[in-house]
Amino acid sequence: MSRQRQKGLTLVETLVAVTTMSVLFTGLAAHLRGGVMVWHRATTTVESLKRQRRALDQLARDLASAIVYETAHTEALDARLLSEEARWVTVRPTTPQGPGRVEVVTYRCAQVEGVPGLWRTRQAVGEALAGREATSELLAPSCEELSFRYAYLPETGTGPLVWQDTWQDRERLPRLIAVTFRVEPGREIRRIIGIPSGVLKPWTSE
Repeated sequence: MSRQRQKGLTLVETLVAVTTMSVLFTGLAAHLRGGVMVWHRATTTVESLKRQRRALDQLARDLASAIVYETAHTEALDARLLSEEARWVTVRPTTPQGPGRVEVVTYRCAQVEGVPGLWRTRQAVGEALAGREATSELLAPSCEELSFRYAYLPETGTGPLVWQDTWQDRERLPRLIAVTFRVEPGREIRRIIGIPSGVLKPWTSE
């Protein structure tokens, strides 16, 4: 075989090798990008679920300490237990971070200063009576739905609990509240939360 022909074969072999390596590296890069995207999506999902659970844990703690404030009823202190928003008075216990106090808290999906999400507002009872602005805290950066349903006894006294979108009693709190928190379709958490000081009362259609 002539030297010129050997050089030609060597050049062809080199081009084939380079092409093969290019194809391999392109495929490897695509797999790596896919793996990184899956990892990022999984990490984002896990972090989102953690924030959802932490938000509901905070809501549950506030409900566990809920009270009806024993003074003349005022709009600022009355519980407002609706289907998409809930407000009540709660007792914040003393912790190493600060002394305990009685607060008015509100939970709702909203935009605060242009930022959408699940927001918790709170203020001391004295601040609420004085009409001061409440402090807002973003618990989750995304909130497609936050809904509340309240448990009643059936009118007949027997049978399953009746769940309604509002609570009708200004003097007492409900014993059980079903909370649904959804950040996007297919990613929601539902929880039934108990209020130790609450009551189960018969539902009336009036």
